Amino acid sequence: MANIDELKYNFDQGARANRYEVQFFLPELFGGGKDAGRNMGLRVESCTLPGRSVGTTAFHEYGADRQMPNGSVDDGGTMDMTFICTQDFADRLIIEAWNQLIFTAEGTEGDKKIGTQAKPKMRYYDEYTGKIAIHQLRSDHKGGDDNKRIALKYEFAEAYPISFAGQDLTYAAETAGIMKFTVTF
Repeated sequence: MANIDELKYNFDQGARANRYEVQFFLPELFGGGKDAGRNMGLRVESCTLPGRSVGTTAFHEYGADRQMPNGSVDDGGTMDMTFICTQDFADRLIIEAWNQLIFTAEGTEGDKKIGTQAKPKMRYYDEYTGKIAIHQLRSDHKGGDDNKRIALKYEFAEAYPISFAGQDLTYAAETAGIMKFTVTF
């Protein structure tokens, strides 16, 4: 049986929710690509690591029901991130442009241009998808090898901004702080 000293010895500082970095690999139409990471994650105030659930169906031969896996896995599919705005709204402008890229493929219909917000023309999927990498960082890392400072890596392939929330402009004192906006990927 373990004593309290052994338990303390085997427990480190614990993971911290505020030690993470986020990198965005924008679509090639942005001049991005597989290795062209953009460190917009400096201003990601919050994001959620994905969860996962295995689909189940109630089953019983005799007695009480048991939950048995039914062959489906749900990994959430979407993820929200909240960004802190800079004075020039750089991140918001990039997210807006990325979102607009989805429905602004070039084309005309008669003499009217299509591929606008009013008359969308969707691009091919691989033209607007990018990648997002979230790294949970260790708090006990003392420099040196960057791979050792990363405790957990999540990479989201085929990511793109589905929506971004509106932002209120107001003179109310209680909301006069730094502006933020939330994006669903």
